Amino acid sequence: MTYPPNIVNSAASMSPTGHSSQQYYMSIDGTLYGPYAADLMKQYASEGRIGPQSLISNDLNSGFKEAQYWPEYAIWIPQPLNPAPQETKQKHLPSVFFVIADLNSGQNIGFLKALQSLGKTQRLSESVWIMAADLDIDTLRDRLSQTLTSQDRLFIHDSFSNRAGWFNIGEGLDEKIRELWIDTAKERKAIKSNSL
Repeated sequence: MTYPPNIVNSAASMSPTGHSSQQYYMSIDGTLYGPYAADLMKQYASEGRIGPQSLISNDLNSGFKEAQYWPEYAIWIPQPLNPAPQETKQKHLPSVFFVIADLNSGQNIGFLKALQSLGKTQRLSESVWIMAADLDIDTLRDRLSQTLTSQDRLFIHDSFSNRAGWFNIGEGLDEKIRELWIDTAKERKAIKSNSL
């Protein structure tokens, strides 16, 4: 069974693929992931899983540095395109999001400015917000994650479409989130089938 389409993740890797001889490692919250081939790193960067501040190494003996300082990162990230006029006018249905951010890097101001610029927000606690915005969850996750570093974590839930997105959660927790979604979906399907 494939993962349901309502799960969107970021900065969490599954397994290495590809045939490039160059191998890379990522450090997320002090946990080492990899090695990964260059084509998989490019895929992760295009999906928003690797951001400018993600810690990367191609030699564990030489340590890690932020992705933005690797020449390869400029090749991995999608090149910006000039949006067509119809794309700039595209409007998404409004939705209400639950945003949970664990901000450990001191980048709170940038994150809060981005959050408030994207929609109406109501803070529920130090790290939880409810937000109304005319965005899809992928765009919201990508915009907010640009303000974060490898020390920060982000989890978003779209209450109308029942989609979840996250950034920098880490491989272990990423798998547990997927399992919760998939196992619950199977359980709901079984209950519905038995009640017919």
